[in-house]
Amino acid sequence: SVAGILGYSGRLVAPQLLASELGARPSVFLVHGTEDPLLPFASLGEAERALSALEVPVETLACPGLGHGIDEQGLAKGGAFLKQAFAG
Repeated sequence: SVAGILGYSGRLVAPQLLASELGARPSVFLVHGTEDPLLPFASLGEAERALSALEVPVETLACPGLGHGIDEQGLAKGGAFLKQAFAG
């Protein structure tokens, strides 16, 4: 089974299909920069709402001023999430 899902600067593709295709509900941690020029920052909230609506445990981290990348805070919190997910 999947221990957890960590996503950086991403988007939930086809959220309307999620309910019919969801086979498990691992914890999800999403990190997104507020200044991402490739994927709109609004993608973070859209994914959070879609996952929460299906009772998938989801946490998010918005990184102010960050573009399409990963900063130290995102690395640290993402690493802590993975450590907890794999310990459980």
